[in-house]
Amino acid sequence: MIGYASRDTFYHKGASVTRNITSLMLHRLAQQDEPLLFMFVDSDQKFHVCTDPDCDVFTTNYFYHMDRIFRQGNVQVLTGKVVGDPPVSPAVMAATLLDDAVAFVGELATLDASAACSFHQQSAQTGDAAYHDMAGLFGFTHSGEACRFQCGLSGTHDHADCLAVFAGRLNRFFDGEHPTRMTPYKHADVEASVTAARTVYTGNYVLSPAALQYFIPFAGLGLRMAGPVLGRLVQAAIGDAFVAANLPMLHTRTLQEAGGAEFRPGVDHSASLVDLSGEFERQFFGDVMLFTVIELVKAGYPSVMPDADRIRHCVCVTEARLRDEYAANQSRVLERLAALEVLLASPESWWSVDESHARTRALLDRFVASLHANFDEEAPACRLINDAAHCGVRRQAIVDALLAYETDRNGWQQVLS
Repeated sequence: MIGYASRDTFYHKGASVTRNITSLMLHRLAQQDEPLLFMFVDSDQKFHVCTDPDCDVFTTNYFYHMDRIFRQGNVQVLTGKVVGDPPVSPAVMAATLLDDAVAFVGELATLDASAACSFHQQSAQTGDAAYHDMAGLFGFTHSGEACRFQCGLSGTHDHADCLAVFAGRLNRFFDGEHPTRMTPYKHADVEASVTAARTVYTGNYVLSPAALQYFIPFAGLGLRMAGPVLGRLVQAAIGDAFVAANLPMLHTRTLQEAGGAEFRPGVDHSASLVDLSGEFERQFFGDVMLFTVIELVKAGYPSVMPDADRIRHCVCVTEARLRDEYAANQSRVLERLAALEVLLASPESWWSVDESHARTRALLDRFVASLHANFDEEAPACRLINDAAHCGVRRQAIVDALLAYETDRNGWQQVLS
């Protein structure tokens, strides 16, 4: 639950382990002052909801509503969504970006490079999880329509300038920015919006002192999807005392000018091409853990603890299903990537004819090359999640962690008491 950080990397325990350690400290504070509420907020989030980087719009008195929700209801855990940048890994949103990139570059090919930029009309509002390549796994559906890129330049500028901006933003994708699909804020009365929840947004959730008993599960595995896994287990334990409300935080990049993150485990920028293999692996097995937990909870887990064979079978079936989903998505990524390459390589296109666009082309080529380096059949990320020996180790670790959850809970309660 609190990991095994070595002294030479003591400051990189991972978000889940760090939150668990913090919860132990918060429990001490709770003994001194009963009315306290504890809120977890990530450093790349802000207390407002406007996705325009030049305009801070404060629409919500967050702490007022939090106080009312906890005072007026039997609430132990409150979470809110995030707006702005998607809260998911680039490993699972490359296809949606390529859908939009193909549409954007295809439209630009029909326009004059020196004509006034026409990419300032508002795009259609995106729905929930519109950025996620496999949104269907979570019960969401995509319209299938591409989202139109919205140029952020002001003043007089042309289509060549717009393409340069797009090319400059593309490589931020590997740190989690989606240039064409941000989650919009939709206003709704906060207290009327309170509803039963199933997912904890770990960068935007509030706990009562009683809820400090719900630590981040399986933290030592270092997997993504910790919030959804925690949410399913909390939902199983307290039902309607776990709620969500329309209290979103604005999710941005911590290093705004570069579009990067302070520290993102599993994303390696040390070479000329970005290596997502660590992040990709953490995402895949995080999904395996999540959907295994969903199935086990339906059968009464963790109150009814299955035996090792039942858990192992559930993990194996879930892994096989997700492997098929990831393989289908990989094919889609490569298909759309090939279509983008055809457009970019067209000898008649103005970005190919005019050498003044060489820097823009270089940025586009680098993005394409990084995607190939991570989604081709022999890419390290794909080899890693398909390596039999590695998968066997991960699979056994997930089985062991699921079996040990009851022991973990008992140990946590002993520490708190």
